[in-house]
Amino acid sequence: VPDIRYILFAISVFIFWKTKLYFQLNEHKFKIPMLPVLLTLAFLIWIAENISTFYKIWLYPSQVEAWHMVGWGKLGSWYLLLLLSLVLVLKILGHRDNQGNWNLR
Repeated sequence: VPDIRYILFAISVFIFWKTKLYFQLNEHKFKIPMLPVLLTLAFLIWIAENISTFYKIWLYPSQVEAWHMVGWGKLGSWYLLLLLSLVLVLKILGHRDNQGNWNLR
């Protein structure tokens, strides 16, 4: 089975390049680009995964004998999983207003 992650990365950048996330904390409104947020979250999950395997909370089969860092490829997998999760949540729980903005119900 060919690895199509690189194609999926390119498609996600093409589709979501201009996408912004809007949120509000108290009276302050914020607008941030979505792709860097997803990459940052994927990186933090990847770090947590490495910490967890270091302390043997869980191990991959290749880490049973000796610990090593989880591969960088997992970072891309976490990114794609986060993107898919966000799209599915918006599709199921979201609705679009007249300007094309998504909001949760």
